[in-house]
Amino acid sequence: MNTPSLHELAARAGIEPGYRDTWGNHHEASVHTLQAVLRAMGLASESPDAIATSLARLDARGAVVPPAESAARAWRPAALEHDGRRWGLSVQLYALRTNRTWGIGDFSALGELMRGAAALGACAVGINPIHALFPSRPSHASPYSPSSRRFLNTLYIDVEAVEEFAACERARSMVEAAGFQARLREVREGSRVHYRTVADLKYSVLSCLYDNFRTYCLETEASPRARAFREFQRREGPALRRFATFHALAGVRPEIDWRHWPQEYTDPDSRKVAGFAAEHAAAIEFHEYLQWQAALQLDEVNDAARDCGMSIGLYADLAVGADPTGAECWSGQAFLARGATIGAPPDALNLFGQNWGLPPPDPFALADAAYAPLAEIWRSNMRCGALRIDHILGLMRLFWIPVGTSAAEGAYVRYPWRELLGLLAAQSLRNRCMVIGEDLGTVPEGLREAMRDTGLLSYRLLYFEQHDGRFRAPRDYPADALVATGTHDLPSLAMWWNGQDIDLRERLGLWPNDAMREAEFDQRRHARAALIGALRQEGLHDGELPGHAPVEAIHAFLARTPCKLLMVQLEDVLDLAMQVNLPGTVEEHPNWRQRLPCTIAEALSHPRTQRIAAILEEHGRGDR
Repeated sequence: MNTPSLHELAARAGIEPGYRDTWGNHHEASVHTLQAVLRAMGLASESPDAIATSLARLDARGAVVPPAESAARAWRPAALEHDGRRWGLSVQLYALRTNRTWGIGDFSALGELMRGAAALGACAVGINPIHALFPSRPSHASPYSPSSRRFLNTLYIDVEAVEEFAACERARSMVEAAGFQARLREVREGSRVHYRTVADLKYSVLSCLYDNFRTYCLETEASPRARAFREFQRREGPALRRFATFHALAGVRPEIDWRHWPQEYTDPDSRKVAGFAAEHAAAIEFHEYLQWQAALQLDEVNDAARDCGMSIGLYADLAVGADPTGAECWSGQAFLARGATIGAPPDALNLFGQNWGLPPPDPFALADAAYAPLAEIWRSNMRCGALRIDHILGLMRLFWIPVGTSAAEGAYVRYPWRELLGLLAAQSLRNRCMVIGEDLGTVPEGLREAMRDTGLLSYRLLYFEQHDGRFRAPRDYPADALVATGTHDLPSLAMWWNGQDIDLRERLGLWPNDAMREAEFDQRRHARAALIGALRQEGLHDGELPGHAPVEAIHAFLARTPCKLLMVQLEDVLDLAMQVNLPGTVEEHPNWRQRLPCTIAEALSHPRTQRIAAILEEHGRGDR
């Protein structure tokens, strides 16, 4: 093996020769890793001749072609220009309760929260990704591992708000039946989302509503509602038909992973798939109908925000990738690399590294398509006032992990990030949607400066804003940023304060050894004391170390930062000791299942909610 030639090929392909971890240690990419990543890109490197051939292929490609659309700066609402600062409320949509929800939050509940938050002075309501998951596998609950980021999670449909429900006697009788009501009571009262039961209840009635719609609207094609549906199908185009075809296929195939289907079904354009579509037209159209209903109800959420005069409204979240067994990867195979997944190297929070199990985008295939697949995903997720881009570091580089190796054995692959930032800014302007880049972790040099220059907000969390044992003073935070206490992968304030997250990781065997666990306990004790010290410096605390997290003082502290947007987590306000998602676990922890213990109305009228809203108003962050 000619190692210099291998490294030359890797460098030309955008593979970094090594990485520096959060402890400052340098890790050189092994020959095995470089060859595996190159193979995933379709570049052979097993011999000097193979390397020479691959280098010639790269020579023939020429320079990177810039995207067709580009802009110097992203859109930003007028309320956040100059010295404008606002606050918003963040929640997990599935966790919301009302007296009407069917064991899971829905778009009607989100509209109710939007109106209530606006009345408190919030400019936005931030939610978890609402990407399409798997109707045939409802227990697959992670919104960051979706079937498709292009379409919506139809479990969030408020069934009783669908127009056909009022006219469909069979559906209403089904819901009113004693057995159905008993199951409905069970999921409504539960502390967790029982996804399979919720899916059984919702999809059984939605199927009935679609049958009613097909009989009374589509058979004549003359009703305004039928015309509206056909317009939706036309507007969403072939992407919707492929998505619906995939889920109709997935509903009848015994194999969970489409890569294990008979070969004639793995190609969306095959004759076999076309034959299936012809024979199962109604099943496919049912999934299109569900997407239509979800889109209509999401439009009503946005209407509610506009009617309330919110300067941002819905603040949505875009996952970094899609589950390899889902519709997006089936439909877009040409744009994905095979033989590798993406993740992150080991760090203080994830000592074994992270493998997200998501296929990386092929940089060469994306370039050949002028980055249109990325632009389309961004466009379809900008049906809101603001969009958080999960792991925006991926625009500059992604950590590729060869299949069959540990996360520590991966390598970073570079992407044309300046061109991609320009394309993202163009989509932001076109859709009038502000962009927040989640830039946590080891941030590559130059990225944050480029984000600021492009008008994207950075993402700053209180837990991480420490240096040399001290918490950063409010005045030292950047203005062009979103600030919050934590995020879905971190414990709530109540849990963090008492170290219950450390105990949880011990119970689940996530500490490599006792010494590291004890070190974390030590660090947490120092962090609590340091945070109280920072609050005292601001005149926000004058007593001893309290037994409970000083939630109101902490939000007053964050309110003093120049950060454009402060997001308040509802779990913190309600003093809930919980962690939405625990990285490194699947079934060991109730990830993406924990519901709020009270209704939206009760949460918004809670004394602490009212006090925090008043504190933020006093600090000039009110949207009223």
